[in-house]
Amino acid sequence: MKNTTWQQLQPGQVVSFQYKSQNKRSAKRYVLILDPRYPYRKKETNRIVEFVIGLEIDSSDKPALNRIKVKQLLKDLSIETKGTQVQRMKNTYDSIKTFLKSNDIFRTYFLRECRRRRVFLQDEYDALNPIQMKQVSRELIKENKNKLEEA
Repeated sequence: MKNTTWQQLQPGQVVSFQYKSQNKRSAKRYVLILDPRYPYRKKETNRIVEFVIGLEIDSSDKPALNRIKVKQLLKDLSIETKGTQVQRMKNTYDSIKTFLKSNDIFRTYFLRECRRRRVFLQDEYDALNPIQMKQVSRELIKENKNKLEEA
């Protein structure tokens, strides 16, 4: 575990931090970062807010994802050497999409709220491909927007 800053985070890193959720209770979270600074324009105020987007592996207020599922997730996100970058990203997106249907771990956090607390880099996990993680997060965000518009 290594102390770091929110500005130095890269996609593919696993970090831990305290975050106060909507129920006003603070919890320690372990998150695989997909996009450390995702800008979003609010429709009502036309203001831009930034989010940290990631996959929540563990949280102190919820049951943890078991080790077998974490290993499966890291295996699905590991760097593939076959095919072009677009094909690798598509394969990674498809594998993580099926994983997320059975495990609800996709989370967004307000970056403004996150910056109030310290962040620790968990260096026991190998860093994943940052470009691929960012592309996968864009696809997941598009899919979630489409689901909200359909409802």
